[in-house]
Amino acid sequence: MRRVIRTVVAALIVTLTMASESAAADKIRLVQSSWGFLFVPAMVAKELGYFAEQGIEAEYTTGLGGAESLAAVIAGNAEIYVGAPSSSLRAREKGTDAVVFGASMTQYASNVTIAKEWAEKFGVTERSSFQDKVKVLKGANMGVVGLGSGTHQLIMFLAKKAGLDPNRDLTVVNLTTAPAMLAAFQQRRIQGFSFSSPTSDIAVRDHNGIMLFHTTKGDIKELEGFLYIGFVARDSWLKKNPDLVRRMLKAVQKALDDLRDPVRTTKARDAIHAKYHPKVDKAFFDTLWANTIPAWPRTVAVTPEMAGRVIEFLNEFSSTPYAASLARTGFDFDIGASIGK
Repeated sequence: MRRVIRTVVAALIVTLTMASESAAADKIRLVQSSWGFLFVPAMVAKELGYFAEQGIEAEYTTGLGGAESLAAVIAGNAEIYVGAPSSSLRAREKGTDAVVFGASMTQYASNVTIAKEWAEKFGVTERSSFQDKVKVLKGANMGVVGLGSGTHQLIMFLAKKAGLDPNRDLTVVNLTTAPAMLAAFQQRRIQGFSFSSPTSDIAVRDHNGIMLFHTTKGDIKELEGFLYIGFVARDSWLKKNPDLVRRMLKAVQKALDDLRDPVRTTKARDAIHAKYHPKVDKAFFDTLWANTIPAWPRTVAVTPEMAGRVIEFLNEFSSTPYAASLARTGFDFDIGASIGK
């Protein structure tokens, strides 16, 4: 009898071990340009254990521009690109199956910072009008996070509003990381740049900059409520892994709910500060966090209205217009809309 019991126990242990191995977390590889506030929802989902609750192991790669990040997803070296939808839309026009399936930031929250002495040459301050502010781009070296990225597109958009040719009247400098951007700004190799908090705010506080456009707060009215950062994947991967995608978005939605909750947002804030920005003064970081809360979406779902605005914005300055049909084919509206139902 003892031998029988031992045999049964051993079999149970083997069975449980095999079940545990089969229940191992599904890995999702995400690529994004930085640890900035644009990407916080999925970062919170990881740090507060919401991905783990859904049986997901999230692995991140940062420091790549938009084009490089998207290329990694299209090549199968990552599953999700967290970034500006424009990259995936152009890639889809060229025959890939890239698609935007969720929202991470619904405000064009790459602020534009300019050197104070450069702004003074134009008689511009933070209180100047929009039309006066955009004039400071003339002749400036402006830093962006990747050519073709959302930061680059914003500078092109503003240059057009100023009546400037972005290829002739100013110089765009590709600097893909926050330290590189701040170093170039401090040394005045660039007169200004576009980057999210906290990098933009550190330049103002520590390097004699002014916030030319605080886009996080909606300084550019035409772009208020704009789908700036989304989750992008291959449509074939989404269709092959519907349950995994749904679980991933449920985790992000839980993070979004936390971000707007007056109590739970502090837990999320402190976790992100401790893990990704420990060298940033805590009181300063807390203020920036509070300023950014309205820019994070209430829901992970992407809507047709968001998609239409993205296409309209891109066609404001693109030499090759984006097809209107991309507002339908380049987005998946169903996956995010089903979360919580």
